[in-house]
Amino acid sequence: MVTAALGHSEEAPLVTVQLSGTTEDRLIPTIRGDGSPASRKRRSQTLERLDLECTAIQAAGYNPAVTVLIRLALEVERRGHTLLLEGAAGGATLFYVAGLTPSDPRDHGLLTERFLATKDAGGGDLFDSSDNVPIDLVRAQISMSLPDLLTLLRQRGYSFSVETDTIPGYPTRTIVASVQGLRALGRTISLVVETTDLAVLSNSLGRITPPSLETDKQTWEMLGWGDTNGITPLASPNVQAALRTRKPRSLLALADILVATRSDAGNASEHPVVYQEDLMEVVRERLGTDLRSAWNLIRVLSRPQSPRRAEARQWFFGEAGRTAKQIDGLGQLWADLAECCPVAVCKAHYLTIAYHCFRAAFLKSHYPGDFKGVLAAI
Repeated sequence: MVTAALGHSEEAPLVTVQLSGTTEDRLIPTIRGDGSPASRKRRSQTLERLDLECTAIQAAGYNPAVTVLIRLALEVERRGHTLLLEGAAGGATLFYVAGLTPSDPRDHGLLTERFLATKDAGGGDLFDSSDNVPIDLVRAQISMSLPDLLTLLRQRGYSFSVETDTIPGYPTRTIVASVQGLRALGRTISLVVETTDLAVLSNSLGRITPPSLETDKQTWEMLGWGDTNGITPLASPNVQAALRTRKPRSLLALADILVATRSDAGNASEHPVVYQEDLMEVVRERLGTDLRSAWNLIRVLSRPQSPRRAEARQWFFGEAGRTAKQIDGLGQLWADLAECCPVAVCKAHYLTIAYHCFRAAFLKSHYPGDFKGVLAAI
């Protein structure tokens, strides 16, 4: 296996990994390891996931969009700011090894196939993928002010047009910029970027990231008291009540609270939190199918009025059933999925938000003066 490089022939590749280990255009500490058998196995698994993503990205033709995103994010970080990728990007091995997402996807059950919304992502595609959206739309939170971001885009030679500075449901510090750059083959990448208090607070912690950060007892105790004023995603009375009741002690438990108390949860808050990645694993195990097919099924069932629902049902009880003749309760599984998929959410997204919330809480717990100073300056 040779991991595909990202970039263009006229530029240095962003990521090139050779299994021989003799040379790398970009050395990636997250996959070097310490040489132990466990480390070598983990490195091999990471490379396999990275290879799948790079191959799918290039085959789908949106390699330039990913290149623009990574180069922009790295430039933002070089300037001392944080760019918080939203959505399934948090589960991408590529963005993890490039240092743009905080957690190893494998440690939290995040799946490459959830990130790769293209029929070329590996595994048989069950349904027509014409409505799959390649990486031409990026949503992110940033600690940099929007004028500074636009200045950066100009300095980097991007051409862009700001479509609006106010979006229904978004704060006023949000822009939608259509960016075209890096010889992107005529394609336009839309950035929905929001300057948020959370990104600024997380960024203010700087590189203070001790190995024990996520197990810091003082910070978890503060969260268990609901002392989260100033940390916007955790500051509502509903969230604070949930924190006092559940007293989370892990990022996943904190993500569960964010999901259960989100403003659009509706009746979902009355049921156990359901993550799309976990449903993918269930479908794969019960039907003996691949993760890409599992994600296709979940995407269709997530929209009760989807015109592809009949097609999905036919596949589920036909092709899927033929490969899983020994499975009992196939009808019950379909009913369970039909109920769960519409309320299931992306684990990668909420884990990323939870991570930055914890960093902000760590700042408040250990450096309260700095925390207040940051809030006053925002």
